[in-house]
Amino acid sequence: MTSKNIRFDIRSRLCLALAVAFVLASGMVRAQSLGAYADLHDFAGTVTNANGASGSDGANPYSRVTFDSAGNVYGTASAGGAYQSGMVWEITGSGAYKDLHDFGGTLTNAGGASGPDGSNPTAGVTFDSSGNMYGTAEYGGPNSGGSTGGMVWEITASGTYKDLHDFGGTATNAGGSSGPDGSYPYAGVTFDRAGNMYGSTSSGGPNATGSNQGGMLWEITTSGAYVDLHDFGGTVTNAKGTTGPDGSGPTGVTFDGAGNMYGTAYGGGGIYDSTNKLYDYGMVWEIKTSGTYVDLHDFGGTVTNANGTTGPDGNGPSGVAFDSAGNMYGTAYFGGGVYDSFNRNNDFGMVWEITQSGAYKDLHDFGGNVTNANGTNGPDGTEPYEGVTLDNAGNIYGTAEFGGGIYDAASKGYDFGMVWEIPASGTYLDLHDFGGTVTNANGTSGPDGNDSTAAVTVDGAGNIYGTTNLGGPNDLTNGGAGIVWKIAPAVAVFGAGLQMISLPYAYPGISLDTLFGYSGVKLAVWDQANDAYALTPTPPANEIDLGQAYWVRFPQAVGVGTAGTPAPANVPFDIPLQAGWNMVGDPFTTAVPVSSLTFNSGTETFTQATTSATPLIGRTVWTYNAQAKAYVAATSLNPDVGYWVFAYSATDMDISQE
Repeated sequence: MTSKNIRFDIRSRLCLALAVAFVLASGMVRAQSLGAYADLHDFAGTVTNANGASGSDGANPYSRVTFDSAGNVYGTASAGGAYQSGMVWEITGSGAYKDLHDFGGTLTNAGGASGPDGSNPTAGVTFDSSGNMYGTAEYGGPNSGGSTGGMVWEITASGTYKDLHDFGGTATNAGGSSGPDGSYPYAGVTFDRAGNMYGSTSSGGPNATGSNQGGMLWEITTSGAYVDLHDFGGTVTNAKGTTGPDGSGPTGVTFDGAGNMYGTAYGGGGIYDSTNKLYDYGMVWEIKTSGTYVDLHDFGGTVTNANGTTGPDGNGPSGVAFDSAGNMYGTAYFGGGVYDSFNRNNDFGMVWEITQSGAYKDLHDFGGNVTNANGTNGPDGTEPYEGVTLDNAGNIYGTAEFGGGIYDAASKGYDFGMVWEIPASGTYLDLHDFGGTVTNANGTSGPDGNDSTAAVTVDGAGNIYGTTNLGGPNDLTNGGAGIVWKIAPAVAVFGAGLQMISLPYAYPGISLDTLFGYSGVKLAVWDQANDAYALTPTPPANEIDLGQAYWVRFPQAVGVGTAGTPAPANVPFDIPLQAGWNMVGDPFTTAVPVSSLTFNSGTETFTQATTSATPLIGRTVWTYNAQAKAYVAATSLNPDVGYWVFAYSATDMDISQE
């Protein structure tokens, strides 16, 4: 067969593949690009407390998790522990769970006298470059009482616990005069490049009066000096340029690459709430390196919603995060463009962006209908509590405290919450719906966690971690216990539409529906003997095997969440080729150059280049470009991609791992 005839023949295979795609599409339900979900720890059991005695585990974790340089996982629980006032916990790389500190006892306070420890931490922990751990306790400390209290703490790398600052006393306020310090540090701490520590208190300060909860931004310098940087609840120039109310109730601090400081205030801001007759929608703020305070956006107005129509903005924002281009992202707990017909308001929440140029965008409005994690159409999450997280690829992740696809028979609603993603491509995904049945951390089947109020954390391998403050097998009738969870990254992610795929794993005995996460999966493999495609369930289109390529038409982006059986390492992988066209794949998790492929005629071994002058295989290895809907020549075999190889006669193709 001439090269011209080979090229004509492969084009005919494409025509056949496109025709087969209509068959492959039948009965499909859209899937998700997510990996395996795991329950890592169930709170409110019995553990060895930090004092060495057996006692109550923590409960109700509100915080995101944090990793140290060795990959151990840390966080806090707002309740439970030895004194029923919360605790700091660790899950080691080997999976061992440790209680590092129990709040609510007695210690040497920041002033030097013996007194009450902090209590009820709601924020996660932060490490400095030396491995010391820092955080806040929202309540407690020597100034606790009425509407004051809270503290900043440290656990040194050697394990010593310290009280660094007690809120609720008297401080030199940002205006220079002596006045009330902030109270209730709901958010955690952040470091600048010089090692100075920053945070916020959700109330207190000189402007806290009545419905104005005030709050402030604070700094503890490397020398230990405490500084009040800004007092919320006063009067500022709002984002629209007029004088009006500042925000109140700040929710943490974030720095950009230039050292400017940013955050949100949950209430206050320049937009008037005519229903409650006050300014309580919240805002985004910045403190420039020069010290200038700026109101960047006031929530509660009218915007272009994510669906393109004009409607209500979000309100009640929490936290900011930046992508590599300097665009800022966050969530609003209430508001947004989806109407709640039951409560007769728009209070489901939303995801927002402020671009580097200052443009404000509504990226997603919660509370509508989406494709849930199980592949069926159902309710979206609602009320995203604590901001967003971005991975290195620019994908945005978060949680919603309520809503999601699992029905709560007790409350007769969908209110367990969920994990969501907005990929860099912009398509919103429901990654996991809380409240179902899972394999708990102890290995038995039981209730999943629910009501996640924490932002997620993504590690370098793409695993997503988080907590729920309720649910799990130890859920308490008086408020719940909660869990630590993990979603592993997908082994492979395929785009929507007709794809020629392979996988670097074999999955014997695993159904295609289970592997790809939706019902009605259909594969097609070219059958040389019958000069036609074999379709699922006809072998070899009945399961995924090493070295084999498949046609499949995906309804939308689809992920394979689990690894199967890999090819033996450092051993050439043999693929028997039949005379004619063969669909093949890379059996390894790394790319293999086409030039390294070898072919055995039975008497001699050839490389791909030398067979060009020998009637053994075709001159070119081809792959299908889904975007161009055309075949292109391949210079390497890549994992997850399928290829065509033409053999003039039966031969063996050997693939060696580089």
